[in-house]
Amino acid sequence: MDRLSSLSDDVLAHTLSFLDIESAVQTSVLSSRWKYLYMFTTGLNIDCSRIQLSSHIYDIDRVVMQHKANVKKLILWSPFYYGSMEGSIVNSWIDIAVSRGVEELKLCNDFNYDWAPAGCLFISHTLVVFNLSARGTILIIPSSVWLPSLKILHMTRIEFLDSSSMTRLFDGCPMLQDLSLDSCNLDDGQVYAIRAPMLRCLRIIKCGNIYYPTWMPKVDSLRIPSSVWLPSLKNLHMTGISFLDSCSMIRLFDSCSLLQDLSLESCTWEDGQIYTIRAPMLRYLRIVNLGNIYYPSSMPNVEFDVPRLKCFEFYGEVSELYCIKSSIALAIADLTVFDIRRDCILSLIRGLSNATTVKLFEIYYREPDDDYYSHHYRPLPQLPIFDNLLELEVSLGPRDSHAILPQILQHMLSKSPKLETLVFREGFQYCYSHLLEIVECEPFIWSSQVKVIQVNDFSDSTKEVEMITFFLTKAIGLKQLNVNVAVAEDNENVASNEDDEYSD
Repeated sequence: MDRLSSLSDDVLAHTLSFLDIESAVQTSVLSSRWKYLYMFTTGLNIDCSRIQLSSHIYDIDRVVMQHKANVKKLILWSPFYYGSMEGSIVNSWIDIAVSRGVEELKLCNDFNYDWAPAGCLFISHTLVVFNLSARGTILIIPSSVWLPSLKILHMTRIEFLDSSSMTRLFDGCPMLQDLSLDSCNLDDGQVYAIRAPMLRCLRIIKCGNIYYPTWMPKVDSLRIPSSVWLPSLKNLHMTGISFLDSCSMIRLFDSCSLLQDLSLESCTWEDGQIYTIRAPMLRYLRIVNLGNIYYPSSMPNVEFDVPRLKCFEFYGEVSELYCIKSSIALAIADLTVFDIRRDCILSLIRGLSNATTVKLFEIYYREPDDDYYSHHYRPLPQLPIFDNLLELEVSLGPRDSHAILPQILQHMLSKSPKLETLVFREGFQYCYSHLLEIVECEPFIWSSQVKVIQVNDFSDSTKEVEMITFFLTKAIGLKQLNVNVAVAEDNENVASNEDDEYSD
């Protein structure tokens, strides 16, 4: 007897739960033992990308109706480009799943304008995870909602009839911990109240009018009520959101006393106001393209008071006042900054003095054209000593030939007494002259303390070989030199990274 046959029927049925419904049914031809096993799976996975929906819809419906076991998970994957199923058929499947104690429900289907889900869906005592994606569908919420076990709710491209219907939905989820609203249509002018005392993770991504012209930058105003209290919120991710004023944003973050993970992407607010984000428990901070990219002068003025911050990631422009109050716990700082003014980036760099790992990419600043060269060659103002810095990663690309990054690199090499690892993300081909000038500067403290140097995208040019030779000769404390060779685009057989290691 083979090992598969030695397994119990319960184990085999559970294994079939990981297959789509068509593949599970096909196993019925294996033997008489397998003939009805698909009826006892603990999950129903209907993947319309694998079947001809128009000709097999009734076959699928028959299989679902014949199902005999409890259903822990129901998945329907039917995006608009595969065709959509009628709401009545989907509701009949939901009825079966809810009556069998469903715990996880994931639906991706276009319901042709509006959809009133099966009434039993909103009074399920077993549902824990509900993920709904319905392109341009108006979701009709019943007058009574009670989902006492629901902890995770993700909704994508949903339109609510009014603010009261959405409020009823969230009020009926007392245990909700993870909420994601992605590209949902929240009608302008109405106040949408989200009451979730146990909420720990909140994601709001481009929620506004879904019929907004696609050629215009989409920014949706977030109205913060006068009273906000989110005592359990730990993760907050916001994309494409506009704050009406500084007070509303301050109220939001002041109410999140346990906030640990904050991501702000393409968010905007009024220029000229100073925004202070206080988050005493924050560990991870991600900032991407704050301000209106079509109006660079509207960059916000932001201060971050985050004493326990461990990881900081930044991509975009920096305003005149953009700083992080020194965090003694900061471990990793990853900056990609472009099209900024000199003093702005220096203000941001000062807040990283306690970091153990710093990554600097594409730092490029602008100054008035009539005074460009005087600004470029102007000495750096006083920067702090990086007492805790152990690893420094830089990218000196073609745009950095007139950038401020070489000057910052020179300062950090001489003012980082504990530096052990130096990484060049894009090799030396664009920055040979600058880099040679930097590493030959006095005092050449780093030559005795750096133990590991890593060079990526090494192209084997004469100048790059000379630079490698220079490191092997001058870096007296060097223990390891890793070189990742760049791959020629016309040679697919060469590995993407070939590591050559040089040891002293």
